[in-house]
Amino acid sequence: TIYSVDIVWESMEFTYTAASEGTWDPEAHAYTDKQNASWSFENNKITVTNHSNAEVKATFSYTSATNFRAVNGAFVDVHKNAIDNATLTLSSAVGYAREAAPSGDAFLSLSGELPSSLETQTVCGTVTVTIN
Repeated sequence: TIYSVDIVWESMEFTYTAASEGTWDPEAHAYTDKQNASWSFENNKITVTNHSNAEVKATFSYTSATNFRAVNGAFVDVHKNAIDNATLTLSSAVGYAREAAPSGDAFLSLSGELPSSLETQTVCGTVTVTIN
């Protein structure tokens, strides 16, 4: 058995927008336009391609950095609208042209809150891809 797997990472850059109470309306004595904390991203895809003559399984995990334990990572399949896509099983590449080799995608989604004192880009966690 010969194992050969390509793993391609996008930039994995996320933007965090802190929660806001909104704008105080002194006439109504209430806040308006309240916003929950949110994460946005565009380049969060990991692609695994199997060039092996055997089936492989890719497992994805996210570990928060020490100072960012409130940040959680999950892997989603945007094509199937699945919330947990932490494992891909890819068939053997036998019989496939190189450009059509079995492949799959996992998309990292972050949730949780960052400290309000954070003002610069930083690493908040680590993604590990394990091939079996």
